[in-house]
Amino acid sequence: MQGPSKGHLKRSVYVDSILGAAILTLSLTPFSVLGYAFTGAWAVLVFLMSLRPAQPPRPAILVFLFLMLWLKLQLFTNITHVDLVEFSKSYFQLFTSASALYAIWLAVHHYDINITYLSAVTILPTFFYMAIQVTELLIYGSTHSWFWFAEYSISTATSAERFQAVNLLSYTRPTAQYHEPSYLALVAFATCCFLADTASKYKPILILCSVATIIGSFSATVWILALGYYFLFFVSLRVKLLTCIPLSSLFFYYELSDFFRLSEMFEYGTSAWHRIGKPLLATKEALYNFPLGVPLGNTEFVYDNSILLLVSYFGVISMPLVAILAIIFFKKSSYQKPLYFLFVAMMVNGAIITIESTLLVGLVFMLKNKPNRSHQIS
Repeated sequence: MQGPSKGHLKRSVYVDSILGAAILTLSLTPFSVLGYAFTGAWAVLVFLMSLRPAQPPRPAILVFLFLMLWLKLQLFTNITHVDLVEFSKSYFQLFTSASALYAIWLAVHHYDINITYLSAVTILPTFFYMAIQVTELLIYGSTHSWFWFAEYSISTATSAERFQAVNLLSYTRPTAQYHEPSYLALVAFATCCFLADTASKYKPILILCSVATIIGSFSATVWILALGYYFLFFVSLRVKLLTCIPLSSLFFYYELSDFFRLSEMFEYGTSAWHRIGKPLLATKEALYNFPLGVPLGNTEFVYDNSILLLVSYFGVISMPLVAILAIIFFKKSSYQKPLYFLFVAMMVNGAIITIESTLLVGLVFMLKNKPNRSHQIS
């Protein structure tokens, strides 16, 4: 297959750089308006929307219209006790997220994105910044580099104590330029997903930097799910069967569930409680009171788990949607890895309906299923 022309390739590198810069600045914003932080993802959205328009796949349009109409139905059936301001803000976020997906689709549709270059632009600066933070902590015992970009960060942290590892209090978890350690780990994991099926000679060093970043973040959730990703997609069935029982025995013998804080899910006040236990109980109550789903932006508190958040928002149709995704996962091999990443992204943060999360998830989906990838092997 003939590669892109020289002019096309030059333009492609330009687009790759823009996308990489957006990922690097997902938690950085020069200004906010009405509570919206305009991060680098917004600049990319504006840039990509200026590309030559093309009609997206019809199923995507139909799904989007159905979801938007369903959410409007929720609003009208609960109009007497809905905070219209919060609903409007969340509805706008959903619309911009869909716009971000369309913008990424345009970029992938018009240009041959160089996955190796995009991954390098994303992970190398992130890894080196994380290494600076860890080195400062281990040698000097200080955490000044955590706040180098505090003026522009969306993080609300005022002290590095917020990032201390629960099971290793002497270790302050690095964030690099992102707002929290788990988000740092999620971006590194996204890079692993970008590179999973490429054959670049630079792949090993980029994967090594990504894995080191995940380990350094000390994010137990991403640790477990990243191991699951490797075990599920890169280990043969025979090895899985042979190692299943020994690994399970080691897990319980060394009480690794306590180290990874799995036992804290229903222990009030813990991180696992806020991420899983609390939203799980709230979702159960929400489905009882709002069968069609809680109107957008009207949950009782801010969820740290997007899976349960979306179940709360979409009510009775969330189960069929989950069933459809499960069927796709088991039937369509090309979508298995992107769907797994979507699951990880939704477990790690409660802000999946934002342009920043959509940019990351959208890139994993569209780059993994890009038909022309011959020039990625470099």
